[in-house]
Amino acid sequence: MTSDLEQVVAWLLGHPEEVRVVLLTGAGDAFCAGDDVKELRSLSLDTARNLSLRQAEMYLAFEQLPQPVIALVHGDAFGAGCVAAYSADMRLASHAARFAMPEVRLGWPPGYGLAQLTALVGKSRALEMCLMGEPISAAQALQWGLVSEVVSTGMLLKRGHQIAQKLLKMPAQALRATKRLIHLDEGSQPKVAYRADTEAYLRCLERSDAQEGMLAFAEKRPPKFSDK
Repeated sequence: MTSDLEQVVAWLLGHPEEVRVVLLTGAGDAFCAGDDVKELRSLSLDTARNLSLRQAEMYLAFEQLPQPVIALVHGDAFGAGCVAAYSADMRLASHAARFAMPEVRLGWPPGYGLAQLTALVGKSRALEMCLMGEPISAAQALQWGLVSEVVSTGMLLKRGHQIAQKLLKMPAQALRATKRLIHLDEGSQPKVAYRADTEAYLRCLERSDAQEGMLAFAEKRPPKFSDK
């Protein structure tokens, strides 16, 4: 999926006139449940590092796209799926949507995306999401500023198309310039911090707690972490 998204992002970068607005949504019951934890157990550290950096750069590239990206979130948006949602320019959610950064419950910190999350919800709420690892509801995400609107599941795609149609009526050059300037004003930190995220994630991935977290996930039981 990472490879597919990279190809789509690269294509969109070069086709600002053919495609002017992007809607991002999930194909199943969830928006995106995140990385495959069972697959992660089989990856070498070098492979895990490369994948994490690729994903970080891909989601940061959402900011560079000339098109506004609207995430339509139904069901769960967990871990990398949550990053995918909040890397979009706008986020709509169904009432049943849930958002979570549950990595700490598996034994490691998020490998990327912390700067984008903090910019949206603030340091205190970003800490709560990432330290507790618990899901928040669509209503709470709306209150925190993680999403801009909550609608029924049946209305989600329709509402996304309504907003897209409004954006298509805007002057294209002015729209692209506005998006670029808003992201530009965030400063350079969100563009470089992801490398520290990835290295911290990999250091923890080597530890016994991460191995216990993945094993417990596969065995569908609570993990037994060390106290050191």
